[in-house]
Amino acid sequence: MLGPSLSVKGGISSLERMIDEQNFEDVNLEILPTMHDRSLIGRFSHWLIRLITWPLRSIFHRPDIVHIHFSHGASTVRKTTLLWLWKISGSKVILHSHSSSFQSFFPKLPSPLRWFISFSFRKADMLIVLSESWKSYYSLTMRIPESRINILSTPVMLPSRESNIKVKNTVFFSGRIGVRKGTFDLIEAWNLLPEEITNEYNLIISGDGEINKARRLAASCKNPHSIEVVGWVSEDRFSSILQSCKIYVLPSRNEGLPMGLIEAMSHSKAVITTPVGGIPELINHGQNGILVEPGNIEQIKNSLQNLISNPSEVERLSINSRKSVEPLSMDIYKENLLSLWKEVLGC
Repeated sequence: MLGPSLSVKGGISSLERMIDEQNFEDVNLEILPTMHDRSLIGRFSHWLIRLITWPLRSIFHRPDIVHIHFSHGASTVRKTTLLWLWKISGSKVILHSHSSSFQSFFPKLPSPLRWFISFSFRKADMLIVLSESWKSYYSLTMRIPESRINILSTPVMLPSRESNIKVKNTVFFSGRIGVRKGTFDLIEAWNLLPEEITNEYNLIISGDGEINKARRLAASCKNPHSIEVVGWVSEDRFSSILQSCKIYVLPSRNEGLPMGLIEAMSHSKAVITTPVGGIPELINHGQNGILVEPGNIEQIKNSLQNLISNPSEVERLSINSRKSVEPLSMDIYKENLLSLWKEVLGC
């Protein structure tokens, strides 16, 4: 399996760690990094190592399947070269898409590069995507037969329903802080809330990215003490905040199928998010979450105010959100992933 280093901050690495912790019977799983995020050089050094070591591994330790995780941008280019090397070796190759922005990235490429990437993707033995909408996109855009595209939704480790953690008057956002995830839209919406709400509730923002910009924007709000931009936190603190919050908000402008959202739902949180990427296939507006238009600050503000003012609605959505992600448990995901590997091998 090829993808980001397990130490990288982000959803793909989180998924890789979850897969790595599973016991796949009769499968010798090896996860090799293609990049790390500690430096610009690190984004290419691991990829170069994969290229340099390919001849020896191809001869002496050739895998039956090479499962390649990719996103967009340079990730697509790096992974396309690895696809061709392992196809030359005779291994089966699976491409696994996690991109939230492929639809905006791909059309901007020069036409020869678009043709090459499309041609390369069609040579993969299987393409795995996160949702039905992404399946349609890759099939139509790259002319990949739908029979070779499989949907494997983002999994979650379902926590126990029993918890002694006290729930606080907290609204939580997690993810890469920036425009794409709607972080700044959320802060602006929070600033529009009546002060009687922001005096009682607080907003916690966690993640990497444009942390300082988020802090400056929060500091300029009329009640800056109600917003805490904590940045990237330890796994224990993240879990503590998530378990104790009442509402989880992810007002993304584009997405694949965000792990943070699914994790919040697994912890029975009422969620406010946007109908982008694979989210509309998970969230039924008013049933297991609230959907707002991407970038619509007024809708975010109104949704927050309505939920905070209606504790019974928060409780109802919380119960339904947990039920709706139970089919995405890691146990089910493991079996589905193993079935896809066997399908590629013709077992």
